[in-house]
Amino acid sequence: MHLEGKYELLIIRNKYLKNALQLTEKIANKAQPLFSKALTEKLGYKEKKEEKKEIVKEKSDRNQAQAPPVEDDGEILKVEKEQKDENLKQVFKKIASKVHPDKLQKLSEFEKQYKTSLFEKARMSLQENDYYGIVEVATELGIEPPPPTRKQIDLMKKTNQELENKIKELENSVLWGWYHGDEETKEILISKYVERLKKMYPGS
Repeated sequence: MHLEGKYELLIIRNKYLKNALQLTEKIANKAQPLFSKALTEKLGYKEKKEEKKEIVKEKSDRNQAQAPPVEDDGEILKVEKEQKDENLKQVFKKIASKVHPDKLQKLSEFEKQYKTSLFEKARMSLQENDYYGIVEVATELGIEPPPPTRKQIDLMKKTNQELENKIKELENSVLWGWYHGDEETKEILISKYVERLKKMYPGS
């Protein structure tokens, strides 16, 4: 199969995974307050709720304090600039020649906003070496996109794997199992979660 065919299949997979992750996150966000309420009831107290928040905050602050120093922005930009794909840069130049904000002054406000959004999408895609994002904008503007390279194929595979991992992480969480379980399963999971909390914060 040619690279174009492989990439097309990866794009289809990417669209599916993005939609699946969006739905999974929506369900998790819906489950979160219900789980928190059940957890509070299981713990059997409300007066220590703020105290627990402080404990969690303190732990978070310690983790942040131990985090490695942030790299210098200039160095990051320099590395990103060096890694830009030449094919994508050429297509971005063609896109910019049509929708760069400086060229939109005489257009209506609606068309100006629309083309500015295309330019910003292309700019972000170039910054992230996102071949698919560039292709979407180029196609929208009637610009022939470059054929995908092996590197872009591998990058899309990596992106899809990361999406799959995020979905699996949510679906394997206590929150997810509790929300989709029957009453007996909910009781078992939340009891185990409480025990874990007690081990993590023995003095709380």
